[in-house]
Amino acid sequence: MKFLSIVFIGITFLSIMATASIVANPTVLEISTRPWLYKLSKKYGRPITSLRDIPLGEFIRYKKLGFDYIWMMGVWRLGEYGLKHDRTDPNLVAGFKELLPDYTPEDAIGSPYAPVNYTCNPVLCPRGDSDLIWLRKKLNALGLYLMLDFVPNHSGCDSTWMKSEGINLYIRAPPGVSDPNKYMSNGVAFGNCPYSAPWTDVAQLNYWNPKLREHMQNQLVRVASLADGVRCDMAYVMLNEPFSQTWGTELAAWGWTRPANEFWEDAIKAVNSKYPNTILLAEVYGDYYKDLQDLGFDYTYDKEYLDRLKGGNMDSIRGWLDATEPRIKHMCHFTENHDEPRAMAVFNGDAKVTSAAAVMAMSLPGLRFYFEGQELGLMNKLDVHLRRARNETGNDFLQSFYPQFLTIMNSEVMRQGTWTRVPLNGGEAYKFVAWTYTLDTETEARLVVVNFGMEESSCQVVVPNVRGVRDVHITELFSGVTYQRSAPEMRSSGLTVVVGARSAQIFTYPHY
Repeated sequence: MKFLSIVFIGITFLSIMATASIVANPTVLEISTRPWLYKLSKKYGRPITSLRDIPLGEFIRYKKLGFDYIWMMGVWRLGEYGLKHDRTDPNLVAGFKELLPDYTPEDAIGSPYAPVNYTCNPVLCPRGDSDLIWLRKKLNALGLYLMLDFVPNHSGCDSTWMKSEGINLYIRAPPGVSDPNKYMSNGVAFGNCPYSAPWTDVAQLNYWNPKLREHMQNQLVRVASLADGVRCDMAYVMLNEPFSQTWGTELAAWGWTRPANEFWEDAIKAVNSKYPNTILLAEVYGDYYKDLQDLGFDYTYDKEYLDRLKGGNMDSIRGWLDATEPRIKHMCHFTENHDEPRAMAVFNGDAKVTSAAAVMAMSLPGLRFYFEGQELGLMNKLDVHLRRARNETGNDFLQSFYPQFLTIMNSEVMRQGTWTRVPLNGGEAYKFVAWTYTLDTETEARLVVVNFGMEESSCQVVVPNVRGVRDVHITELFSGVTYQRSAPEMRSSGLTVVVGARSAQIFTYPHY
């Protein structure tokens, strides 16, 4: 278990250091920083452009909702190349106009995933690093932690590194080869990964060059010094195997050879040696999550689970839980983020289904990941290249659901407890999933039951550790209704539950 230093800051902001363990199942909120500040400017009727301008009440609200980490996505310096690219690329502009019918060029702000280096965007941080340090202290004082980005695969095409560190840090076209769709005019390759078209606003770094590895390790350590958590973009694509798949031709043409070890092995050791309290989250797809966990990442994306929730097949969902159960404490679960459509869009505007999917994802152990606006039931996509999404009011049902659900999830037993899947009986049990959370220091456990079927159904949920020799009181937390049920029956044949279509129930019960 890692430990974090929490800073308690008084009126004068003099700090006293104390140590507290990270909860077993922390919660992170992703905020797309520049669009959020643009939205706050509208909300408060004044310019809010820098990190120090943000009203602290906004963070207090998120703390009250139960979030642990605030991921301020997109704080690093960008170049003119990416901004010009976004405003002039006809395909991008056409896509922007679909998302924003009243799009103007000023709405394109440059991708946060095209950093030119790891100094703070001067608009967000007019005083440089001290502004990030200030924000972190403010968050820590509220009991919140700061997460920042690391974009290891590529840099902006006009990165300062090309001049200061040299072009050999980058993948280059084979001698004599020129392809404007794949390579810049200086021969540097546009960013890419397996099975993707080139990303023409970024330049591809060469992870078979030892100097590049050392350089990027230093950048990661720098980011870790400023944050309590680091989210590593596309972390799997610089693993030796997928990197070779993507860049084998270019690597061979310049005589690069496959390294004996993985970049992340040394990089994570370097972070842990200097900043052991900083957690690392990897964006990853496919089975590479196992490799990244083995290399030391604290948490890895679980996109496959979301895909199976979209499909709605319960056998498939349970099969994935079976497959990942040994590693699930190190998985990151979500129903939306900046790369994905809003959950309401994924589930066809059905707020009830969206809420059930949230319970199925966010009540799993590991890192629980929300996207700003999710708690409002927003449906319109916020593109990372844009400063705003199409206006909407959100969804009343979800605006009622999320505060209640987050409060339930913020209990000590759900944050620190032991997760256990429990047996289900009955002819309609195939529509359900169920699990418990218990904590030795708590007398009340939690039982989560979700019916992800298309109609109201019932099943019997076996609760092996319910305490009592006669009837016990159990309370369903969404409704607040308390029931009296037989403890011996709950342990043997099971607790009979009747749950509406695409709905969830969460109970408290006494446990051994």
